[in-house]
Amino acid sequence: MPTFQREDLSAQHFILKVTITPADYETEFDTELAKYRKQAALKGFRKGKTPAAVLRKMFGKSVLADILNKKIQQSVDQYIKEQDINMLGGPIATDDNESLDINTSQLQDYSFSFEIGYAPDFDIIGAGPESEYQRYAVAVSDEMLSEQVSYLRDALSKATDINSGFTEKDLLELTVVELDGDDAHAEPVEAKFSVKINEVKDEALRAALLSAAVGDTHRINVFEAFDADEDTIRNRWLKLNDQP
Repeated sequence: MPTFQREDLSAQHFILKVTITPADYETEFDTELAKYRKQAALKGFRKGKTPAAVLRKMFGKSVLADILNKKIQQSVDQYIKEQDINMLGGPIATDDNESLDINTSQLQDYSFSFEIGYAPDFDIIGAGPESEYQRYAVAVSDEMLSEQVSYLRDALSKATDINSGFTEKDLLELTVVELDGDDAHAEPVEAKFSVKINEVKDEALRAALLSAAVGDTHRINVFEAFDADEDTIRNRWLKLNDQP
C-alpha cells in the first residue's frame, strides 16, 4: 500500500510525500493493457494478438499516468480522512512532481509531493447567544421577479442562427467597411463585430434592423449609431489600435 512521509513547515502547513510502489498499481496496469489488447487492431497484428511489449510502448505511459493519478488522489484523501485534518482549500502539488518520468519498461516506485494547509481556529468576537441583530424584511415585487427570470432566460438561452425576423435582444454580426463618398475607401477600415439591436441608439437604424434580413446593407456613422463610447468602438470593434 502507499507510504507517506510528512515534513512540517509550520504549525499551519506541511509537505506530504506519497510513494506508490509497483505492488500498488501493477495488477491494475496489466488489466487495463489487457483491455487495450482485446480492442487494438494494429497494422501487422491480428486483433487481440498485439504483443504486450508493443502495447506498453504505444499506450503504457498514458494508461499508467491515469492509474497513478487515481491512486494518488485516493491515497491523499484517505490520509486526510484518517488523520482528521481540517484542511484549508485542497492539496497543492509541489514543483518536484514536474520532473517525474514515467517508465513502463521497468516498473518502479513513484513519489508525489503535496503542500497541505490547516484551516486556522478562530473565535468570532462580538457574536454570542446574548447578541441581538436586526433582521430586514426584503420586499420582492413581481416586477423584480419578472426581470430576473428574463435575465436568466437570456443568460442561459441557446444561440441559434436566424436570417430575419429579429427582435430587440437579438445579437447581430455586422461587417463594416469605411466609405469615401459613395464608394469604398481606397484602403478602407474593415471590421466585424456583434451588437444587440437594443444597443442601437439611432431609432431609424434600429427600426430598419428589426425588419432587415441577412445580407442587407445600411449606410451609418458607426460612432453615432450605437450606445457605446468612442474608445470601445475604435479599439474593440474596429480594431483601430491594431492598424499600422
